[in-house]
Amino acid sequence: MNSTDGDPVRGRLWRRILGYGASRATVEGLFAGRGIVLASILGPEAFGVWALFRMGLRYCAFAGLGLLRGLELEVARAGHPSQRAHTQSQVRWGRIAVGHTLWLYGSLSAAAGLAWLWPDQKVASTAFLGVALGLLLDRLWSYGVTFLRASGGLKRFAVLELSQAALQFFCCVLLAFWWGIAGAFVGFAVANAFGLLMLTRHVPLVPVRAPREVRHLTSIGFPVSLMGILTATLATVDRLLVGAFLGLGALGTYAFAVSLSELGVSMALIVRTVFLRDVYRDKGVSPAVNPSEAGLDRHLVAFAILAPSVAGLAALALPPCLEIFMAEYRSAARAAQLLLYCGLAQGVINVAVLGVVAQGRQRTLPLIATAAVCLGAVLSLAALATGGGLEQVALAALVTWVIYAAAVVLLLARARQLPQSATVVAQALGPLAWSAAAVFVLGHLLPTGGFSTFVLSLLLYAVSLLPLLPFALRTLSKPLITRKPGRI
Repeated sequence: MNSTDGDPVRGRLWRRILGYGASRATVEGLFAGRGIVLASILGPEAFGVWALFRMGLRYCAFAGLGLLRGLELEVARAGHPSQRAHTQSQVRWGRIAVGHTLWLYGSLSAAAGLAWLWPDQKVASTAFLGVALGLLLDRLWSYGVTFLRASGGLKRFAVLELSQAALQFFCCVLLAFWWGIAGAFVGFAVANAFGLLMLTRHVPLVPVRAPREVRHLTSIGFPVSLMGILTATLATVDRLLVGAFLGLGALGTYAFAVSLSELGVSMALIVRTVFLRDVYRDKGVSPAVNPSEAGLDRHLVAFAILAPSVAGLAALALPPCLEIFMAEYRSAARAAQLLLYCGLAQGVINVAVLGVVAQGRQRTLPLIATAAVCLGAVLSLAALATGGGLEQVALAALVTWVIYAAAVVLLLARARQLPQSATVVAQALGPLAWSAAAVFVLGHLLPTGGFSTFVLSLLLYAVSLLPLLPFALRTLSKPLITRKPGRI
C-alpha cells in the first residue's frame, strides 16, 4: 500500500478520533463541571484542600513504578487485530497487575488513614483522609481502564469512562453540598466503587502474585513513571510556590485556573487512546515513506494543528464566562488562559512519549523531565520574587512546558530517524506558541468584559490565525498512516 492508498485508513482513524473525542469531551466536561461546582460549594480554602488531595493521589500513583505503563504495552502486544475476547496472555498480565495493585495501594491507604490522625495539622490531615478513602479504589479503576484500553475495547472503554465520570460529578457534588470537603471525598470513593462494579465483566480482577513478572512490567514502565513523577512535580511546583508565597486562598484560586486547563491534556489523551494499540503492536507502520515530506509523526499531526485553535476559542471565552457565572474567581481568568496552553504542551508530551516508548528510548525521558522541573522552579520563583501575581506564574509555567515539550518531540524525531528534527519540533509546537501569544496580546490590548469586546477578540483571533492556514492545510493533507513498500 502506498501513500496514495491511505484514504480508507485515514477515514477509519478520523472516525475513531471523532467518535472517542465526542465521548471524551463529555467526560472532561463532567470533570471540569465537578471542579467548578466544588469550587463554588467549598470556597477557595476548602477547594485548596481538594487540590492537595488530588495532588496526593497523583503522587501516590507513581508508587507503582510504571506498572500500568508496562501492562499497557504487554496487553497491547498480546492481542490480535480481530479479537473478540481477551487472550490467555492478556488475562494473566491483568491478574498479575491487579494483585500487585491490591497489595501496594491497600498498604498506602492504611498508612494515609493513620496520617489522618496527625495532630495540629488540620489541612494536611484532612487531605490524608481523602487519600485513605479514595486511593485504592482510584488505582483499581485506573488498572481496569488501562487494561481495557490496551486490549482494544475502545467502545466499551468509552461507555464505562463516561458512566464513571457522571457518577463522579453527581456523587462528589451532592455529598459535598451536604457534608463539605469530607462529603466530596466520600463521593469520590463511592463513584470509583460503582465504576469497579461496572468493570467486573470486562477486565480480570482475580489477583495472582508473581514478583518476577511485576519486575518485568516495572522495568518497562519505570523510566516513564519516573518521568511522570517529575512531570507531576513540574505541574504542581508552581501551585506549591503560590500557596507558600501568596497563601491558601490564592492557591485555591490558582488551582481553579489549573482545573480549567485540563482541556489540552484531554485532547491529547483522545489521540493517544485511539493510536495506542497500533503503535505498540504493529512495528510495520511507519510515520511516512518519506518522513521529511510527511513532517510530523502521525501521533502529533491532528493534535498539533487543530488543538491550539480550539484552545484559543476556549481561552477567549473564559474571562466573560467567569465574570458572569463565578465573579469570585475573575482574578484567575488570565492565568487560566495561559495554563490552558500548558495543558496543550503537556498533551504534546503525552502523545510524543507514546512513540518514544514504542521505540525503546524511554530511558532518556527522566533526564529531560528533571531539567524541566529545575527550570520551572527557577522561573516560578523569579516571577514571585519580583512581585508577580498569578498571571506571571502561569506565564513562567507556559514557557517551561513549551521547552519541555520541544525536548521530548526532538527525542521522538531522532528515535524515528526523521531528518530535519528542528523542523519537526517547530511544526509540533509552532501553532501552540502562536495561538498562546495571540490570546496573551489580545488579553492585554482589549478591555475586560462586555459582549462586544468578546466578539471583537474572536474576530481578531481568527485574523491572527490566517498566517497558519497554509501550513495547516499542507500538513493535514499528508497521510496519517502509510505503510512500508511491499506491505498490504
